[in-house]
Amino acid sequence: MYLDPQNTSRKGRATAMFGDVENRIETARKLARFDPGAAAKVLHATACDDGMDDETRLDAAEELVRLDRAAAARAFLAIACDDGVDDGLRVEAAEVLPELDEAVAARAFLAIACDDGVHDGLRSAAAEQLPELDRGAAAQAFLTIACDDGIHDGLRSSAAERLPELDRQAATQAFRVIVEDDGVDDGLRSAAAEQLIALDPRAAADVLGLIR
Repeated sequence: MYLDPQNTSRKGRATAMFGDVENRIETARKLARFDPGAAAKVLHATACDDGMDDETRLDAAEELVRLDRAAAARAFLAIACDDGVDDGLRVEAAEVLPELDEAVAARAFLAIACDDGVHDGLRSAAAEQLPELDRGAAAQAFLTIACDDGIHDGLRSSAAERLPELDRQAATQAFRVIVEDDGVDDGLRSAAAEQLIALDPRAAADVLGLIR
């Protein structure tokens, strides 16, 4: 779970001032009329509070955008990286981030893609967002998915196929892992072997005997 280094002290002050959880966002809206900075602190503390319900945290982050975009980006990142938040809401939070901060967005999508507690399809979809944001993070995400034997074979194969254009060394590793995994569909292992031959014939020679 992501923890903003400034969150602890801010949350303590905000909670002390605005302890009524149900009215905290509305109170912040009213406060913003004469003290936007204080309102932003209340909203940030609410969005980053893992004791709050998921929807309230997301609402607070959305309200924060118009007051402090940098703080909003940190809040959405906290939600996206929190494995205690509903998977769909984590993705929803991450999807807001590219308009606020592409580097932060890449961190969020990478966290989701590499989290083996997240639904396979959402992990794959998160990885697909990464090439336009951070090619290195994209390679890391696709490699993680391709090598995860708990993920559906087709998604593993698809992830590996995205790697050659991003990182040939990572692609070689991914295809080798798939070829060596006798739990993977034979057709997908054969396809991975063909890719491995093209990328690294020596590595392919070491493992081809496993699928003959």
